[in-house]
Amino acid sequence: MSEHRLNIWYRVDGKIKKILYTGKETFEDLSLSYTRSDNRCSLLLAPKKQIELIKMYSTYPFTFEKEDKLFLNGYQSWTACKEKSVNEKETCFKFVPKFLVKKYGLNMYGDYTFADYSGKKGDLHGFSYAYIRRKDKLYFFGSLAENTGYTIIRVNTRKNEINFIKDCKNKIISSPYLAFDVCKEIGDDDFVFDQYFAHLNVLKPKIKSKTGYTSWYNYYNNINENIILQDLDGMKTLPEDLDIFQIDDGYAVSVGDWLNVDEKKFPNGMQFIADKIKEKGFEAGIWLSPFVCQKNSKLFSEHKDWLLRYPNGKLVYCGCNWGGFYALDFYNENVKNYIKKCINTITKEWGFTLLKLDFLYAVSVIPQHNKTRAEVMFEAMDFIRSICGDSQILGCGVPLVPAFGKVDYCRIGPDVSLTWEASKLMKLMHLETPSTLNTIQNSIYRRQLNKRAWLNDTDVFILRDDNVELTKTEKEVLATVNGLFGGLLFASDNFAKYNDNKRDFHKYVCSLVDAQNIEIKESAGIVTVKYILNGIDKQLSFKV
Repeated sequence: MSEHRLNIWYRVDGKIKKILYTGKETFEDLSLSYTRSDNRCSLLLAPKKQIELIKMYSTYPFTFEKEDKLFLNGYQSWTACKEKSVNEKETCFKFVPKFLVKKYGLNMYGDYTFADYSGKKGDLHGFSYAYIRRKDKLYFFGSLAENTGYTIIRVNTRKNEINFIKDCKNKIISSPYLAFDVCKEIGDDDFVFDQYFAHLNVLKPKIKSKTGYTSWYNYYNNINENIILQDLDGMKTLPEDLDIFQIDDGYAVSVGDWLNVDEKKFPNGMQFIADKIKEKGFEAGIWLSPFVCQKNSKLFSEHKDWLLRYPNGKLVYCGCNWGGFYALDFYNENVKNYIKKCINTITKEWGFTLLKLDFLYAVSVIPQHNKTRAEVMFEAMDFIRSICGDSQILGCGVPLVPAFGKVDYCRIGPDVSLTWEASKLMKLMHLETPSTLNTIQNSIYRRQLNKRAWLNDTDVFILRDDNVELTKTEKEVLATVNGLFGGLLFASDNFAKYNDNKRDFHKYVCSLVDAQNIEIKESAGIVTVKYILNGIDKQLSFKV
């Protein structure tokens, strides 16, 4: 890593300055402590006076080969990411009118407001970690300084270079600031990821893999007490014991008003539901999105001062879900107290022990209070972990590294769809669009995070015949991938409707946690997964 070149733009005393640093130069406004070796480099900025950072990147030469495969980690949980060829390109919203992108906040779900999608072949980017797979060897690069600002890793295979870009625009510093700390590892998957997490000092999770049910992908937010109790009874019709029964969106009157339960749908309240779940012998899980509220919520109408705003005073609109939703200002003490009250009520009074916390990225969609997006996200995740106590956390819709070691389970792909691929229209949208195929690919290519950062939530599998357009084969591929690479296995069916074949296959999927010697090969658009289960060689192949 000793060949790095550093470029820094900053503003001081009203003037914009640019510096190029190769390891020897000195500068009047700041000093640089640059440590580099074959396997690691770090840069500490020490300003001599207050300066405002504008742009900063470090360039590292790397000679790409024709057959190399590139993985660049996507911005957040839902961002579709896979191993790509050296000649692929990335585009987004190319054919979507700008007024629609703005009207529906389509660019707020990912990195589209601050990362470049050039559309050029071989110009690809990701966040925090990346690798080049060359035959059976990985050339791995990982940032160890994400808590000061995200590291955007951009490869240019035609120029044979890798750029490490710091997301730090408008950050004002007057004391030492760790800009980069990047490690390089070479070896197989297990070696490089073990080394990376050792560098990060993230301990392996002690929690065990679990199975269960979630209401979302059958009913979405059209749930009620009768549906929940009906599907709860169905849990006992399976031959194996499941662990968790999780209620998703639809119990509250509005998103953001978490303690305002819809009495028409749940006349006996949520404590009653949690008690019924525990009476059946299951852990009680529930969904909420603590950092957002929808436009028609009481929170939005009564507490405008709790909402996150741009410097010009405009509210931060985060997307079109629920008719439009907005981010809360995490640094408002009233917001923190409200979130704490909601979580304490849900866990200590209602009795839910697993919290699926969703849309977490929204807390940090813009830099704020002189903090980078990553600084906000790290502090928000520390806060969430501290107030949840012993409750289990399932993180979702969250940039990954800030959640390492702070959640018990984490979604690592976009939502499953009731079809195999997204529609042609949805494919034109953002990379966070629901797609079963993208979910499966993320489960495979983020598999290394399982049992290192947390237990992977590969989202649900679906075996039912009604209310789904997946074929029998597509459902079995999805379920098998989930079983092989997930640490949290949820289905979203009424199990009482299963026939014997479905019950047997569900049991088989849950047994895949014991699979060994898992190998993955991709060639000519076909992924082949080989594994051994109970001493028997097995193989799964499907087109991507």
